[in-house]
Amino acid sequence: MNLNIYKLALTASIWMSLNSYSQANSCSNFDSFSFKNYYPSSDVLIEADESKVDGKQIFELNGNVSLLNNKYSLNAEKVFLNSKNKTITASDSILFKNDKLNLTADSLNYTEDQLVADNTTFSFKDTNASGSAKKITVTDSIYTLISSDYTTCPTSKRDWYISSEKIKIDENENSGYADDAVLNFYGVPILYIPQLSWTLKGRGSGLLAPSFTSYYDVTKESKGQKLNIPYYFNLQKDKDFLLNFDYMTTRGLLIGGTYRQLIYPHNQLYDSGDFQLSFKYLEKDKVSNLSRWYSKNNLNLNLNKNTSFKIQTHRVSDENFYKEIDFENGEKNLISYLRLNHSSEDLLAEFDYENEQVLNGGTSIFTRSPSVKMTKQLPLDAINLSLEFNSTNFKNKDKTKINGTRSYASVRLEDNLIIKNFDITPRLGFNHTTYNLSNNTSINRSLANFSINAETDFEVKNISDKNNFGLIFSPKVKYNFADKKDQSVIPLFDSEIITIDSYNSFMTKKFTGLDRINNDNSLTYGLSTSLMDGAKVSNLLNFNVSQSYRLDKDVMNIDGAFNRGKTFSDIYINSSFIKKNNNLDISLNYDPYSNKTKSSLLSYTSHKGPKNILGIGYLSDDGRYANIYGSFPITSSLSFFGSVNKNLSNSIDEKNLFGLAYENCCWELKLARFDGVSNEDSLNLELVFKDLASSSPNLTERIKSLIPRYLETNEF
Repeated sequence: MNLNIYKLALTASIWMSLNSYSQANSCSNFDSFSFKNYYPSSDVLIEADESKVDGKQIFELNGNVSLLNNKYSLNAEKVFLNSKNKTITASDSILFKNDKLNLTADSLNYTEDQLVADNTTFSFKDTNASGSAKKITVTDSIYTLISSDYTTCPTSKRDWYISSEKIKIDENENSGYADDAVLNFYGVPILYIPQLSWTLKGRGSGLLAPSFTSYYDVTKESKGQKLNIPYYFNLQKDKDFLLNFDYMTTRGLLIGGTYRQLIYPHNQLYDSGDFQLSFKYLEKDKVSNLSRWYSKNNLNLNLNKNTSFKIQTHRVSDENFYKEIDFENGEKNLISYLRLNHSSEDLLAEFDYENEQVLNGGTSIFTRSPSVKMTKQLPLDAINLSLEFNSTNFKNKDKTKINGTRSYASVRLEDNLIIKNFDITPRLGFNHTTYNLSNNTSINRSLANFSINAETDFEVKNISDKNNFGLIFSPKVKYNFADKKDQSVIPLFDSEIITIDSYNSFMTKKFTGLDRINNDNSLTYGLSTSLMDGAKVSNLLNFNVSQSYRLDKDVMNIDGAFNRGKTFSDIYINSSFIKKNNNLDISLNYDPYSNKTKSSLLSYTSHKGPKNILGIGYLSDDGRYANIYGSFPITSSLSFFGSVNKNLSNSIDEKNLFGLAYENCCWELKLARFDGVSNEDSLNLELVFKDLASSSPNLTERIKSLIPRYLETNEF
């Protein structure tokens, strides 16, 4: 705040006019006269019922006094203007305003450098904060409030406020500070804080909203409570630190933090990047009497526009840390890694090195220690030649598993032809894989493959006289051939079965990774239909259907051997309807031999606002599962949210959530109950006083994991 508001009509011209007026009327020390609009052309417009001036350059104004210029306005019953020391002293019914502050007071003293007022009420225009103080002093954009209360609630609805013997509002630091602060909620003191700080506007250091959680301790087989108090440090524009204090009644005090920093370009070493360090530490567990800790650190560097370098270390003190301490995290394998990646228009190169820690009774997985991959694109006139090399050393901490190195090389030719509106893509490939295993065996595998894909679009315009809709039909057919070789002697390092549905039925690969490369001799055909609005801006209705005809009925399983399959595959069907706030999606795999649906998925979502959501889902696959979730406004301030996830095959609730959220102009309350099949059962309470403490993201993120698009505003 600029306090140089004194540039009054205490200029030479005004005082010369006043003195001339006094001498002309032969007045003594004080002369009285009406001063309303006496000198309107000066820097300050002054109005008063009565005025007096003495020989010491003190000018007294009485009755409905008003001072106004382009920087401030002052109204009072009595004002003294001292031209010698350039001060304003006002009393009785004071109302002061400038571009940042509204103030009422019993008395006020104003100089070029400082404002002091007694028995005040105040409001800040930028932050909507208001309150009262026995005394307020303003110096160089710093406001010091003595015996004060402070709130960002509207003056007519002061739901919460801070009372303190001393509050400092520092606009230079964008921060507020209070000593011996008491937080009052609906007039009731609820929390004493020896020293409190908060951010006035935007992001800044300060207390985040504390939260309260009840949980189930699996070791003690009893309920416990956890109080979380987070504090955010806005260190600089490119770095910050979040400190967390979690007191668990069954375990003790868990201290944690997350430090984040952006990395700016450094000469020729790198372009940009970021660094994050996270930790949790429990000095002495009440149950085990051991120190427990967690650490996760990430460094991401963009060496140039095509090359990136990443490191992650992820470790905990013991395998039961997530199970007994940080039970919201169900990870069973922690992966630390180093990754170097280069990606350009015609070259992809990757280096990957991993290390693993097994938790919660999990089983060890194969890690890449290390892995090198290169893919090169070589355009040959209209034909594209693709070369790939991949060598990986796989390690597993389970000594019963066979480790080894897999080296894979492939070459692929691809062309794209346009023949009478048909887009035709033929592909021809060959690959060779060598395994050198820890049991001193070596395995070689060579395979060839060929495919040709043809597709086109047909558009039917203006199918309705009333609505300018259009239909697009997209037929597609693909023939695929791949060598058939038994791979049952090859170890399973990184391959898993890919579930085939309407979205990937034309996919050649049936397994992830490279340990299983399936045979094929089939013809896949399908049709996609889209109903478009007249402007072709969005799809209103999509329908897809596809099926495969197998010329060779032998189908590879995950063990690498073959089972006898059927001539025709399942029929894969998907239909979706999208209109503004509503989305309906239906997918199913239909067995033409049994005339039964093998698997199906039904989902419906309505999103009318951040807290007005409804979702319904049903999945029938290996089992039957159903879920319903949503958030529903009860009043303009109160909303209910919840999610129910049930395994219909065994009638077990997988994971449920029920809660209430209340929000008004200056505070918010969330009460959420989580329960499920593990020790995630918990009751969470979060109370947020807006502009004083920001909401902790933990509870909101847990709600979003069960209620997709919760608090989001955009449409589909």
